[in-house]
Amino acid sequence: MMILWEKKRIRNTIGSLVLAMALALSFMSTPVNGAVSGHPPDPKGIINPDPDHIQGKSGDKIIKVRPRDDADDYRNLQWAFDHTGAGGTIALGSGTFFLGDGTASPRRTLWMRRGVRVTGLKEGSTWRTVIRGGGEVLTPGLGGEFESGPIRLAIEGDNHPAVFEGIWFREWACEIIFIVSCPGFEFRDCRISHPANTALPGKIRYVHAIWSTGVKARGDFTVENCLVELGGYRGQPADDEQLLGIFYSNHDTIRVVNNVITGIDEAIEILGNRYGRYGAGDPTAASGPSEIIVKGNRIDVTGTPGPRWPSSFAILICGNLKVDAVRIEDNHIVKRGKGWGLGLSGENLRITGNRFRFESHQGEFPPGAVTIGFGRLAGLDMGSSLNHSLFANNTFEGKVGKVGIFFSASPGNALNNSHDNLFDLGDSLAGLGAETTLFLSKDLRGNTFKGNLGRLIDNAPQGANQY
Repeated sequence: MMILWEKKRIRNTIGSLVLAMALALSFMSTPVNGAVSGHPPDPKGIINPDPDHIQGKSGDKIIKVRPRDDADDYRNLQWAFDHTGAGGTIALGSGTFFLGDGTASPRRTLWMRRGVRVTGLKEGSTWRTVIRGGGEVLTPGLGGEFESGPIRLAIEGDNHPAVFEGIWFREWACEIIFIVSCPGFEFRDCRISHPANTALPGKIRYVHAIWSTGVKARGDFTVENCLVELGGYRGQPADDEQLLGIFYSNHDTIRVVNNVITGIDEAIEILGNRYGRYGAGDPTAASGPSEIIVKGNRIDVTGTPGPRWPSSFAILICGNLKVDAVRIEDNHIVKRGKGWGLGLSGENLRITGNRFRFESHQGEFPPGAVTIGFGRLAGLDMGSSLNHSLFANNTFEGKVGKVGIFFSASPGNALNNSHDNLFDLGDSLAGLGAETTLFLSKDLRGNTFKGNLGRLIDNAPQGANQY
């Protein structure tokens, strides 16, 4: 029963991930510059096109922009993006900047080609600056006809990061920020809401608020202190939704901390960072100090994505290379209906102090709490194992159906030989009422399991693990 269920789950996952990975590979292999998709560099020249709403001249370190709430906001913002001095600040005023909704005017996408800081006005818990709409269909050269949201980063030859602070993004399509290349990225004190599902016929409906992919997406990556309200679609829901996806990028330290996230699918997905183009040992992958820190987030996600994307995890962190430590700490996670709380693989993970709660949705409880190991899919290694890691002081509430913690091992994938881990499970995992509390695949070795293990299925050789 367990093996049949797992085969079915992996088949569904493979079919979905192949599509996403093929898309990402096309993104990684395509050069991006200002001439793509009818966006020549600096299309308006150096003259300020709207002095009534733009304060500053080309090359200034600070340019201030007031909103018009009409289609010319795109022209004004693109001019500011092109003409603010590298490392400078674009200060957005109070009100709404309109980038098109497909009805009143076409959706547009701003291109950032130099690192600048873009700031809005925020008073306490109220965001005064809004960017509404956005999301052109960009073709050719970026994976086919897919929408891009308000902003696309293509920063090269510039050491200044792209920084966004204090802005409310709403009614955007597909992504808010798509990172193709950058030397660093910071997104703080922002609000995200009202995603628009505008996928073309026959396309998977991707809604990734922040998406980073490819070897040119570099530097530190930070998302912190944001309010994220996904879901709420008019008509069909997204098939794949998340606050952020780091998908085979090349970042150094990644920090996702103190965010409040609600939605219908994933919240946080970090896959294959520093993988380069081809995996371990690839010289295109970044090196040097690196950490992944996912800490202090409050996540509440209900597994109700569209029918074309069967797998769902509140947090999915797998296959990241050349990382000194991965810290998943002090998060409060609620997962309802379909999907899992956590998916893991890699080296040097510390999963501590997290609180998980599993609830039903439309009569369906999540199948399990934690999956470990995914294997190689579509030529990309998501990681088959978890090694040299600590899982301790986490608490579990509610109910799951099949498995508490599942060490996945499926035909056709790399062996799950997770080793040298310490799992201190306490008493609460067994209280989830799963058919199997802890499932160990046959190649596990050198792991220590403590606490109430409930119903244990151990397929490893006798004595290979301690409990």
